[in-house]
Amino acid sequence: MKKLFYKTLFFFLIMLPLKVLAANDDIETVFGLIPRGEEGLKTFIGEVFAWVAGIIGTLSMLGLIYAGYTYITSQGNPDYIGKAKDIMWTSIAALLIIIFSWALFDLLGVFK
Repeated sequence: MKKLFYKTLFFFLIMLPLKVLAANDDIETVFGLIPRGEEGLKTFIGEVFAWVAGIIGTLSMLGLIYAGYTYITSQGNPDYIGKAKDIMWTSIAALLIIIFSWALFDLLGVFK
């Protein structure tokens, strides 16, 4: 089951977006036309990273909202308070990782 999941994920994330056009030297992806070469690779990596960062950022914000809801409705139960704090710290760590990786990619010149 795991192998099928990974093969499907590989197909949809790697193989499906990369459709090579015969008419010109550009590569058509889900992000639009990307030129071949180093500049095209930087553009593709930047676009994929922005997409993934948006998803992870959204999920971490939803995690913070859920952690706040769990904390408010815990009614003093230490188990629920501990669960809420764990979710909060995990969500904050995910946001910090995204922010620092965005800064690193910007420093490397991946984004235009």
